Amino acid sequence: PRLSSSELSKLPVPLPHLDEQRRIAAILDQADSIRTKQGRLLHVLESLPMAVYRAWFGSAIDTRKLGDVVATSSGGTPSRSVSSYYGGSIPWVKSGELHQGVIWDTEEKITPEGLHNSAACILPRGTVVMAMYGATAGVVARLGIPAATNQAICTFSPQKEIKEEFLMWTLKAKSTEILSRRAGGAQPNLSQNKIKSLDIPVPELHIQEAFGEMVAALLEQASLARAAVRKGDDLFASLQTRAFKGEL
Repeated sequence: PRLSSSELSKLPVPLPHLDEQRRIAAILDQADSIRTKQGRLLHVLESLPMAVYRAWFGSAIDTRKLGDVVATSSGGTPSRSVSSYYGGSIPWVKSGELHQGVIWDTEEKITPEGLHNSAACILPRGTVVMAMYGATAGVVARLGIPAATNQAICTFSPQKEIKEEFLMWTLKAKSTEILSRRAGGAQPNLSQNKIKSLDIPVPELHIQEAFGEMVAALLEQASLARAAVRKGDDLFASLQTRAFKGEL
């Protein structure tokens, strides 16, 4: 479908007095300015955890192999040909869902029967996970709920020397190096062995805990800022609607 300039020129538009136009524009400009500042604040808050990580641990000299401080595994996919394996209550994570950052729900759920007849297993809340294949390879997230995963996801079970929060941000900070370890054809993949050979800093536990507390505080502020951005967007849309209905 097309819209011709002649048809567009026939469209009736409100045409208030110039002073009224200026008044409306000033209100919308102010609302848009506030919304822009809220967006900038959110961007800063979202980038601070990684900035803190790099400031604290970016130049670490003492490192360990990732495989020395975590155990890795992968999940499984119940047979699609057995309908009774799906539609249950067990959250089942696919790699495309890791972009959420924290997994609170899943598109698909499996049944206990599907779980027991596949390589999938239920992982505890807080487990760090990473996509291994294709376009999502290297994406890191954390389970906000107990859940199972498919085989395209690597799961990490830290030993006593490392905290899950610190591990997640370490994997995020190492994303470029991790992606450089992909191998394969058009869509290169990662392997658990290549991930486990990664050198990572492992500071003392009290330092990891202090970092985790700081990150939690920053993320809480980012959550508040995100809510403010949503409210700002809603307010701006409402003001626009009211303005062009002559109700502002």
